[in-house]
Amino acid sequence: MLGLTIGDDISYGCSSYTFTYEDIINAARRAHCYNFIEALPMGYDTSVALNGTSLLSGGEKQRIAIARALF
Repeated sequence: MLGLTIGDDISYGCSSYTFTYEDIINAARRAHCYNFIEALPMGYDTSVALNGTSLLSGGEKQRIAIARALF
């Protein structure tokens, strides 16, 4: 996890001109993390860490990393 928002973490390393918000959602769906991200109060705009403390479980972090790899 890179300490960004979940959406930024999934799309990390890509120019913002080369993808859409829908591309981020599709990667999350393929990595099976769409449901828990959508259940968060701020969704894809949720910060993955607050004052150095992660808000996500180990498995959720792994799913987001998989989404980043699939992105």
